[in-house]
Amino acid sequence: DFFEPSFYWILRQSGLIDENVASPFGTAHRGFNFGDGAAFLVLESEAEARKRGATRCYGEIAGGAVNCYPGDGVPSIAGIVKTVEDTLQSAGLSRGDIDFISPHGFGIADMDYAESVALKRSFGPLIHEIPMAVFSPFTGYSFAASGYLDLIAVLDGMQNSGIAAGFRPDSLDEVSGFNLYRDTINPNSVRNVLKIKMAYSGSVGGLVV
Repeated sequence: DFFEPSFYWILRQSGLIDENVASPFGTAHRGFNFGDGAAFLVLESEAEARKRGATRCYGEIAGGAVNCYPGDGVPSIAGIVKTVEDTLQSAGLSRGDIDFISPHGFGIADMDYAESVALKRSFGPLIHEIPMAVFSPFTGYSFAASGYLDLIAVLDGMQNSGIAAGFRPDSLDEVSGFNLYRDTINPNSVRNVLKIKMAYSGSVGGLVV
């Protein structure tokens, strides 16, 4: 996404931008950091990949879902829960099959709260066992591209020495208490990854790779 300076000014005046390092799911919800990035994900059917002689698959899209529950500019908790349910159903998986979660982790208090409550409702006690990682405080938040950048960080790590450590605030919000990793995650322990993406319009997307 490209933004005019005036849009940046509006976000800053609205108190949505953190001039320091953002703190998703932390007690210091001050906003997000702007970020720029570029990456490519090449999607190909299995039949076409085999036809051209490909011998290595970096990842497979197992399922996905998109919902929109607009309300006061923040995705509703029910909307996030519904999206998680629809995504798992699309992938033919249960919540116990998810080995890793890449949450939206915006750093804005109301959105972090909605996502925290929704993930707890979706996964129950399992949410404290499933490893999670937020990368946006390191890369900055690149809006429409942010979900792809997170997936590439995870998929690249699964092909190499491990998924890079995500950001973990010094003090987690009491609503969250997630298993946010600071250490590299062994790629052999991860098979199914759930990515959550949200927008202020109230839309929520889920993807399992």
